[in-house]
Amino acid sequence: MLTPRQRVISALSGQPTDRLVWAPIIDDYYLSYLASAGRPMDAVSCLKSVGADVIARHAPFCRWRFTGGVEKRDVTANGTIRTEITTPVGSLAQTARVIDGSFTVLEFLIKSREDIKIYQYVEEHKAVEPDYEAFAKADAAVGDAGTATVSAPATPLATIFENFTGLSNFVYFLADYPDEMNALMALMHENHKKENRVAAQSPSPAVFIYEDTSTTTISKELYRKYCKDQIDDYADIVHGEGKPFFVHMCGKLKGFADVIAPGKMDGLDSVCPPETGDVQPWDAPGLFGGKLIIGGIDPSRLCLASPPEIGELARETILRVKDGGKVILCTGDATAAGTPMGNLRLVAELVNKYGRRENGIKNT
Repeated sequence: MLTPRQRVISALSGQPTDRLVWAPIIDDYYLSYLASAGRPMDAVSCLKSVGADVIARHAPFCRWRFTGGVEKRDVTANGTIRTEITTPVGSLAQTARVIDGSFTVLEFLIKSREDIKIYQYVEEHKAVEPDYEAFAKADAAVGDAGTATVSAPATPLATIFENFTGLSNFVYFLADYPDEMNALMALMHENHKKENRVAAQSPSPAVFIYEDTSTTTISKELYRKYCKDQIDDYADIVHGEGKPFFVHMCGKLKGFADVIAPGKMDGLDSVCPPETGDVQPWDAPGLFGGKLIIGGIDPSRLCLASPPEIGELARETILRVKDGGKVILCTGDATAAGTPMGNLRLVAELVNKYGRRENGIKNT
């Protein structure tokens, strides 16, 4: 029998395992909920306590430094974080609210045509440096329960509209100022390739990027132009270090299946069934070119359904995916605040009961 660490690393590598892996995502807003309920703990402790396998997300692995007179500082006050960036060509500011582990941008960093040019200067004067000692500490905290993993930057498209402009302004800026936006995205892509290389050379057994792909936010045309080739570039870099590369795609994906399937990524992360998503885990490998699928449990149902309903859902899912070899069972994005720990533990118990491959139940 494999140890939990061996099982998780083998599953991420697409190798056979003795049973299905159950590795839900635990993020800050779930941990904030636990703390408010009198059960403070970190993500790894939470996963261990419910008997899950551990894929610890977002372990540190690098540092950014700035040159050319660029200075960045964060000011925290009254539940907000204000980021201020000063440069010789102008200044930028962003304000975000942080409540119960949830991060909401109130004022985006890039608000005008001039801001696009200022942020380009920032990208021209940043450099990435490895910090693998920080990763080693995060991985040591996981121990034999699984593994830590690193999060490299997503495509410039996803980075900009999620973090710097918001979706509507991104679309307007791309239409009104195509030269400036395309120049910025080309420069960011070069920087993201450098950071993906540092991530790939880290001790992490796999590299994730958090693209959050969904037909509810972008069109197939935008995916083809600004995501497909860029993601393939990152995949080539990670594969050059002999590691698997995963893209976090937590939205509705069926409409992109034909452009995702030929992509070079090894797998898709946080693939979610209805109603939050639109892909069942047993259908996903066929839709997406046989790629490894991480996901399969809708976080909203895991949070709101009764234990008998969770048991029925989890049992059916486990029996349908466990022998296919192409699924790591996971929440289709992060575990929702309010989810009873007992529901997470119940899925772990059912994986141990029905997910062992010696049972001989075939994928249907």
